[in-house]
Amino acid sequence: GTMVLTPTYAGADIVRLAAEERVTGMVLAAQIVHDILKLPDLASYDLSALRFVIFAGVPDGVRRAVHEALPHAG
Repeated sequence: GTMVLTPTYAGADIVRLAAEERVTGMVLAAQIVHDILKLPDLASYDLSALRFVIFAGVPDGVRRAVHEALPHAG
């Protein structure tokens, strides 16, 4: 396995690196999850390699939004 570290905690940076590096799994803080879901161009990133996203401390509605935005990362 390979670990990819980001220089910032910005959702846009994390998504960009995840697409470029073909990341298969992410462990995220709740605030980063919110940042990622707010990205207007999230669908334009190829995150098809992503198989899982682990996060906590969010309401069920946010969990559903992540599943809708990243259905292959179930």
